[in-house]
Amino acid sequence: MLQILIVEDDPMMRIGLKHTLSAYPELEIVDIAENGYMGVESAIALQPDVVVIDVGMPLQLNQPNIFWQEPCQSES
Repeated sequence: MLQILIVEDDPMMRIGLKHTLSAYPELEIVDIAENGYMGVESAIALQPDVVVIDVGMPLQLNQPNIFWQEPCQSES
């Protein structure tokens, strides 16, 4: 199952994305964040496979959102 985090500040878009993505049984919505700050916190805590984000949404004080993936490090 593919784990999805939705980060969207518009309430109607959140509802629409949740409704649309919920139609696919292979997708699991693990959280829905209302702003970029909450999105970053959820992404760090939940480690979803995919983050669906409104790239035009400010994180804080009109700073853009930036999500990054750090390289995996082996345990050896």
